[in-house]
Amino acid sequence: MNAMELLDTTVHGAATIAGTAQDVTIAGGAIAGALTLSGNHTGSRQPEVAGISVSGTLPCAGNAPAPSNIAAPNTVRGGSVGQCSAL
Repeated sequence: MNAMELLDTTVHGAATIAGTAQDVTIAGGAIAGALTLSGNHTGSRQPEVAGISVSGTLPCAGNAPAPSNIAAPNTVRGGSVGQCSAL
């Protein structure tokens, strides 16, 4: 997968973003389940997970560089772990 963008989108269930080689941007909207980011290698641009509501967990691992929330906090009911623990 080259790039992934979810902007002001509602996902009815869990979502996994894995193996992306370019941009990852998830901003606004809601995930009605877990949101997992793993193994994304996006060069000099951090994956962005910003201002979203996640009703499940937000686990992140193996992303280079680690994801950022670009100063727009997320609401995560199930807890954030790994590289996303501070988001």
